[in-house]
Amino acid sequence: MEIINKKDLAYFLADKYKIKKYQAENFVESLFLKIEQELRKENKVNIVGFGSFYTHEMPQRIATNPQTGETFNLEKRMVIKFKAGKKTKNMFKKKDKK
Repeated sequence: MEIINKKDLAYFLADKYKIKKYQAENFVESLFLKIEQELRKENKVNIVGFGSFYTHEMPQRIATNPQTGETFNLEKRMVIKFKAGKKTKNMFKKKDKK
């Protein structure tokens, strides 16, 4: 398994669209910044065919440290979730059938 980072995405875009690497890096950085801004406002970010990013409030609860057995209070908090879109889900279904 290979790990792809923001720079890899930018280089892919620079090569595909024949633009300067710094322009592609700025584009990728701007895209992720916009997604972050919308999630901070608790808005859903839907990329049709790929999936949706959204926030979810995890309620306060009592948790247990599995190593020590000690219980502690976890405050409520916001988490980011991702739900794969139909096209993304189908991509893996087709791969499994081969």
